[in-house]
Amino acid sequence: MIFFVRSGPETIVFTFTGNFEKAEQILLSWGEYAGSDIEEAFSISGEFCRIVAARIKNEDGGKEQIRVYISETSIQRLLCMMLNARLGEGIAESRMQPGYILMRLLGNVEKGIQRIKEDFGGKLISNVPYFSDPLPEDSSVIYFTDAPLNHQIPHSHMHSKALYIAEHSKEKLIAALRMRQNEYLGDSMGTPDWNSMEIQIGDKEGRFSLHRKRIWTAVEGLQIGTILEEGWKKEYTLMGKMVDVYLLKLFTPLDEEAIKGFLSGLEYDDTGERVADLDLFFKGRKISWKERGKEGGLSKTELGIAARKRMLRKLDKYSLSKMHKLDDELKSPKI
Repeated sequence: MIFFVRSGPETIVFTFTGNFEKAEQILLSWGEYAGSDIEEAFSISGEFCRIVAARIKNEDGGKEQIRVYISETSIQRLLCMMLNARLGEGIAESRMQPGYILMRLLGNVEKGIQRIKEDFGGKLISNVPYFSDPLPEDSSVIYFTDAPLNHQIPHSHMHSKALYIAEHSKEKLIAALRMRQNEYLGDSMGTPDWNSMEIQIGDKEGRFSLHRKRIWTAVEGLQIGTILEEGWKKEYTLMGKMVDVYLLKLFTPLDEEAIKGFLSGLEYDDTGERVADLDLFFKGRKISWKERGKEGGLSKTELGIAARKRMLRKLDKYSLSKMHKLDDELKSPKI
């Protein structure tokens, strides 16, 4: 499954004028200290994270200090802890931030944003810095990126403009955007059409299940499409022998070159040994990489190793760990 919409972190800002030592003990028992950069904390937080930004006023009139904390424990739980510790007198202000949403668009991102703005209203605002202007707590802000949403997304990978919407709640917006995500993706890419491709696995040693799992892990980890169908097929070899091959039908917004790239990365291990035979078919023809290395003087093996490195760099941590385990299993002697 490929995801184009996810929730951003639930965020609250406290302004402290005193008794912060006691407040910090509670904050550290609730979550962990994440520095003083709110943008960085936002970037490393996942869909189910909560962020607390503590603004500490200097009683002597000095510079305000900011400390940021991240947790997967609910904000409500933190508020109960703070009330039980009677911290109210040291808090000058508490303010929930708007609901944050992250959306992935490919191609002409601004065109996709404009279509969303036409449907839901709102206005474009700068995304630098986060939390720069106080916005109503019941409003929502959609941030846009072309990066997969299963990764941590640094601020540098965000589109320069975000969409501020006051008329719709975060929950309503997420539900509506998820229902229409393919439509908005088509708007940004310039076409509503996705590509249907066939990935064909051949293996004389019969390790089809392992190769299938590796392909699924890469497709989901790279967030490049959806496998809608799979099954067996008979095919003739060059020697005229009939053999079994396994097919996976991939539905993707990407082109055949991008898909062939990650498949080539699955065909080789770190040493350059070819461990898989994976073919890609698109619109009835087999996609080849034979011409790609000629200009740079690279061999097919060198291209495969480079493609593998690029693929592994782009995988999320879970998918990367799973891929390494499958690769190790692939190298183990077949029993």
